[in-house]
Amino acid sequence: MVPITEAKPTSASHRTERLDPAVTDDSAGRAMIAPDFGLCLDILEKIALETSVERVSSAIAENLIALGNFTLGHVLLHRDGTLQPAAFARRGEPAITDAAEIPRLSAAILRTAAEFLATRQAGADLGRGDGEGEMYLCQPLYKGDNAVGVLVLQEGTARSAMTSSDFALVHTLAPHLASALAAAMDFDELVEGNSRRRESEEQLQSARAALTRASQRSVLEGLAASIAHETNQPLLGIASSAAASLRWLRRPTPNIEEVVANIEDIKAAAAR
Repeated sequence: MVPITEAKPTSASHRTERLDPAVTDDSAGRAMIAPDFGLCLDILEKIALETSVERVSSAIAENLIALGNFTLGHVLLHRDGTLQPAAFARRGEPAITDAAEIPRLSAAILRTAAEFLATRQAGADLGRGDGEGEMYLCQPLYKGDNAVGVLVLQEGTARSAMTSSDFALVHTLAPHLASALAAAMDFDELVEGNSRRRESEEQLQSARAALTRASQRSVLEGLAASIAHETNQPLLGIASSAAASLRWLRRPTPNIEEVVANIEDIKAAAAR
C-alpha cells in the first residue's frame, strides 16, 4: 500500500490516513484532546505486573480494549522481519495467545500495519474488515530505533466509534508498551537460555554420573579378578601338592619324605 499523508479514498470502501497527534484536529474534524493520564497510568500499572511476552501481550490487548472505544485488539510482534500474532482480545472476553486460535487479519490490514511500522507513523485503515466500514487503528511500537511490533485496534459500531482521545491514549502509551514488550521478550529469552543451560547442566551431571558408575564398575571388576586370581593360585597349589602326595603314597615303596614335603606345601598354601 502506498503511503499517503492526506486521507483520500482509494475505493468506495477503503482508504488509509496517517494520524499526527501534534495537530489540533484530526481528518474527520474531531478536536484532538490530551489523553487521560489517569487511564494511561492504570493501563501501565496492570501491564507492569506481567513479565512474559504472552502475559504482557494479553494485558495490552485486554486493557486497551477495556479503556478505549475499541471492540477488537491485535498485538503483532516484529520478529525475523515479519509481523507475528502475539495476542488477540475481544471486548468482554479474555485474550487469546495461541497463534493457531488468533483470528487472522486481512492481507490489506497486515500490509497497512507493516507500512506504518516501516515509516514509524500511526495510521488508520478506513476500509472493510470483518464488517462494513470498520476502522482499524495501526500504532507502531518502537523502543529507540528497534521495531518491536504493531497494535491493531478495531472500532465497532457507531456507538463505540474511536475518538480523538482514543488516538491520543494509544499514541501516548505506545513507547511504554514497546518497552514493556521488549523487556518481556528479553525475559523470555533469558528464561529460555536458563532452561537450556539447566538442561545442559543436567545432561552434564548425568554424563558424569554415568562415567562414575562405569569407573566404579571397572574398579570392582578388576578387584574381583584380582581376588579370583589370588584365591585360585593357592587352591591350584594345594590341588597339585595333594595329587603328588597320592602318587608318592601309591608307589610300591611309598616315599614318606616327599609326602610330608607336599603336605607342608599344602599347609603353607592354606596359610596364604
